[in-house]
Amino acid sequence: RPAAQSSRTFEHGIQLGAFSTEAKAHAEWERVARAHGSVLAGLSPAVVAVKSGGSTLYRLRAATGGEAKSRSLCEALRSKGQACVVVLPVGECRPMSPGAVTRDARPA
Repeated sequence: RPAAQSSRTFEHGIQLGAFSTEAKAHAEWERVARAHGSVLAGLSPAVVAVKSGGSTLYRLRAATGGEAKSRSLCEALRSKGQACVVVLPVGECRPMSPGAVTRDARPA
């Protein structure tokens, strides 16, 4: 398993969760890959360590190469009951539609 990366600029991608330990993040990738392997084909997991409220969280992500691909993958995963969030590169902003949930693209 690759070691957790420190928080840094991340390409377009998806996030499948944030965990209290690196081991839990890796275990979640294994679970999701078994359940949704056809959707995740060709993707590699990245575990990104971030400080949040005095603790370290381990974000489970996978780079996709583009925003459209990220949105398509998350839509497919969510339709199967799997949590998924699109990750935009740090500093990239999109206009919000009315009622949209805000999210902070900066590392925690």
